[in-house]
Amino acid sequence: MSSGKAVTDGTYSMVFAVYDAVNGGTALWSETNTSVQVKNGLFSVLLGSVNNLPANIFSNGPRWFGVKVGSDPEMLPRQQIASVPFAMISQTVIDAAITTDKIATGAVTADKIAPGAIPSSIPAVSS
Repeated sequence: MSSGKAVTDGTYSMVFAVYDAVNGGTALWSETNTSVQVKNGLFSVLLGSVNNLPANIFSNGPRWFGVKVGSDPEMLPRQQIASVPFAMISQTVIDAAITTDKIATGAVTADKIAPGAIPSSIPAVSS
């Protein structure tokens, strides 16, 4: 609510958006969920269930998240999106794009390799 207090329990229309700036800027994605259940100020929404998130939305620079409840203005301040959504970019790495030339010497150590990840048919490398 615009008063800064949680809305009363009920069903609300909410608009969610991802922006390229903390203030103003451009909404790179948004969707309206018309029947969000709120209880004790808490709700759960699967973002992208109304409008798919663009595959490249987290590929260029920081992003901010905005929420609007009902007819109230968007809540401020927008919240910066941290690293987890940016991991979506990893799905866009083409096959064979990461080669041994691109991995720093010593970056992959035995303690970082899951048991059974290397087939026994591959001989061990001695140092």
